[in-house]
Amino acid sequence: MDTWDEWHSTVIGYCEGISLLFARQEKPDNVKKMLAGEWWYYGFGYVMGVFTWIGIILGLIKYLGG
Repeated sequence: MDTWDEWHSTVIGYCEGISLLFARQEKPDNVKKMLAGEWWYYGFGYVMGVFTWIGIILGLIKYLGG
């Protein structure tokens, strides 16, 4: 990741992956354009956000002895 668009796309994807329970809001046009150009970084961030939830859930199951 050597440009800011790549970093921003990854962070936006991660934040949306983490916030699965919340309704997504409409993004401004400039953000949509950036994400369209760097969709693979957005997808990577989104998957990492979902994996974070999976890790939290599995950690809680292990910690609680279920």
